[in-house]
Amino acid sequence: MPRYSVSWHNGERETQFYDGSLVRCGNSNPPMVSVAIRPGRYTLKGIKPGISVNIPSADIVKEADYCGMVSGAEVDKVAACKFGIFYGQLQNAPLIEQCPVNLACKSGTYSGAGDA
Repeated sequence: MPRYSVSWHNGERETQFYDGSLVRCGNSNPPMVSVAIRPGRYTLKGIKPGISVNIPSADIVKEADYCGMVSGAEVDKVAACKFGIFYGQLQNAPLIEQCPVNLACKSGTYSGAGDA
């Protein structure tokens, strides 16, 4: 299953990351992605108003995996993984320099779907 690193600026720390494989095309017109995040995760505190979806290369797969194993509430993942960060037009959607593909996204609809 492909890996995705979802990132956001949460206002408390510089940047946080979520390593997820549950990122899918949500719609084609307008273009949308859907990201599945379990309720109760630290991740949900910062995903509004925008996120980025970064697709890591094989060169940083260990770092991406690490981001899924530790909580951003306890670890500064940018420092731990030595990620370079840059911003495009959305200043609240940090992008990872080491990833060959980056998508800056405005947050849209949130839907709780179980696992409460």
